[in-house]
Amino acid sequence: MRSGDIDGLSIGFKTVRARREQGGKVRRILEADLWEISVVTFPMLPQARVTNVKSDRLPTPREFERWLVRDAGFTRSQAKMVIAKGFASIQGAREAAQNTPYEQLKSAGDLARKIRQATRHISNH
Repeated sequence: MRSGDIDGLSIGFKTVRARREQGGKVRRILEADLWEISVVTFPMLPQARVTNVKSDRLPTPREFERWLVRDAGFTRSQAKMVIAKGFASIQGAREAAQNTPYEQLKSAGDLARKIRQATRHISNH
C-alpha cells in the first residue's frame, strides 16, 4: 500500500436500518453491522481508495499537545502537564476546578480513547 500498488477498499456489512430519499432513488444507511474491510485491486466503487497509509511513528509531544488543546479542549498548561506527568497529575486538581475540559473526561478510559483518536488523526495528516 505504501508503494501505491494496491489502494482499493471493499467493505462487507449488513444493513440494520435504512430509509429511502429523493423519491426512492437514494437509500441512506442509518445503521449497519460491519463484517469486514478488505484491501482490493479493483473496488466496486472507484472512489473507495486508500489515500494515506499510517506511519509507524507516534505523534511528537508537540503534535500531541496541539491535539489536546485544539481537539480535546485542554488548556496549554493542562496539555503540557499531561505530556510531562501523565493524566494522574491533573486528577488531583479535579476538586479544585469545576467545569474544566478535563472534568468532561469521565475516566482515564475516556482519555485513552481520545489519545488513540489523536494518534490516528495525526498519523493520517
